[in-house]
Amino acid sequence: MSAIFIGSGPNDLPLAAAHPGPVTVFLASGESSSELLQYPMIRVTMPELIKRCLGELQPFSHKFTTGVYKAGTLHRLPLKFWKVHSLLPKGEVIASAKEWLQVRLRNSTAHISGAMIEERTYRDWVIRRMGESVYDSLYKSYAYKRWGIPPKSLSAALGCYFHYVFPKGEPFQMPTDYQSVVTAASNEITRKGGTIHVVKQDILLKVENDKLRYLVVDGQNIDPPESLYSSLAPLSLCDLLGDDCSKSVLVDCDFLHFRDVYELTLTGEKKKSPDVLHFIGDLPCYQLRWVGNSAVFSFGPDFTPEDLPSFLDKLPKFAKFDPSSAKLILLKNHFPIWHQLSHFRIRRVTDYFEKLGIKMLGKGQFGFMDPAQQIETAHLAYQGNLSMAELLRTKVEPPVRIPDLDARLTRFVLQ
Repeated sequence: MSAIFIGSGPNDLPLAAAHPGPVTVFLASGESSSELLQYPMIRVTMPELIKRCLGELQPFSHKFTTGVYKAGTLHRLPLKFWKVHSLLPKGEVIASAKEWLQVRLRNSTAHISGAMIEERTYRDWVIRRMGESVYDSLYKSYAYKRWGIPPKSLSAALGCYFHYVFPKGEPFQMPTDYQSVVTAASNEITRKGGTIHVVKQDILLKVENDKLRYLVVDGQNIDPPESLYSSLAPLSLCDLLGDDCSKSVLVDCDFLHFRDVYELTLTGEKKKSPDVLHFIGDLPCYQLRWVGNSAVFSFGPDFTPEDLPSFLDKLPKFAKFDPSSAKLILLKNHFPIWHQLSHFRIRRVTDYFEKLGIKMLGKGQFGFMDPAQQIETAHLAYQGNLSMAELLRTKVEPPVRIPDLDARLTRFVLQ
């Protein structure tokens, strides 16, 4: 076998479909889920490749819209500057405005004075640009609901990625049926002469003297291929190595954990709702996105299934929802948690597996990428022109310090 791809399930097939030649795909599970559709909009720079891997994509027939919901009021983004006060507590508007002007003035003169302010955490990033009052009122609770740990422990890179950096490429809608995505990817793999196998027992990777010697799939030994790719999460890939895995790498992978997320799907009508809405305040959800006629709510770390009846009783009124259609699912390993040392650890893990001849894609790269970005990154990896460390630097690791000091509260969240 010249190329082998190991994935967790059918959701990973679009990554394997991006391979230019025949590839043998081993899937740990045969079950797919709507996690493929967590992005209502994707930015596409390689449309032909993305079409082959995901199926037919439709450009947006309207301008993609976002908003913020707080204290029973929907605010469309970007906010008009003179409406920013409506997001802040009434007694803190003037103090917040003064503090915001001070940080803006300091940032505007930083290049002249040479003043440098260390930014290690998400909290540092927001306060540097918006002030502490705005951080306490808006960003602090939102960040905890979305990422599940206190903002003072989150990497500052999250601020760059979610509040400032504009995604590139043309906007397209994801297909509304995730099974059609799996079918399109499967057809592309078989068209190139590849095969897809759902593993019945387990997969093992046997290493001797820091070199991959052979694979064991359902009890059968397989010689190592010319190219081996994995879209498993780092810790799951370590499990395939068993006792052969480096202990230090196992510690790093254990640190690189993902957050599970409950998602609720309701049929409904958008009415006044934007395509994506971010929630600040008491509601347990942090985001609403529309996929066709379905509303998908994503919840914070404190939400449990027992909280569902109470949430359905408090559904916002800006759209029409059908509570009887409620479908709650738990998405395992939904997205990575970026601590301050995450980049350092993922770099060490990536280097280790690449020396073994294993290139990590998808969730293995521990990055926030939509399906199109994951496919385009896989395409670069398959070409072999860049090391995985270089791909991480350019695609996965947005730098903490970029010319982003003019990030605006009026945009709040971009992704």
